[in-house]
Amino acid sequence: DHAGLVLSSVCRKLPHSRTAEEAEGRAALIGLRSLAKVYKGPVVWETDCKSLTILCSADNPSKSPLFGLILDKASLAVFTEYRISHVPRECNQLAHELAAEARISGDQEIIAKVPDRLQDLVASECITA
Repeated sequence: DHAGLVLSSVCRKLPHSRTAEEAEGRAALIGLRSLAKVYKGPVVWETDCKSLTILCSADNPSKSPLFGLILDKASLAVFTEYRISHVPRECNQLAHELAAEARISGDQEIIAKVPDRLQDLVASECITA
């Protein structure tokens, strides 16, 4: 959150995706659904996938092959505020390490923390307001 607290972390193996955008979108939905179980406040989804950022911010993305994922994202209206933000890849290492954790240790859903080996990475990526 804005204070640097971890509310939820998810490590999950994804089904085969045709594109990086599809994999990133699926991973975000899994994480947002997990977060929605414990939190309903404002959310900023940070992604290093510029094309997905543009697509999810578009007024009419219905011509995209990812329209189904985008429509699923819209069902997450449980948050008081929701926006997507593009960040450089080097500022999004935690997401990539959570994906690697699923490959190493299998699926996990952890409330209020991240896997132990990623604690230092959380501290280095966190920007507090």
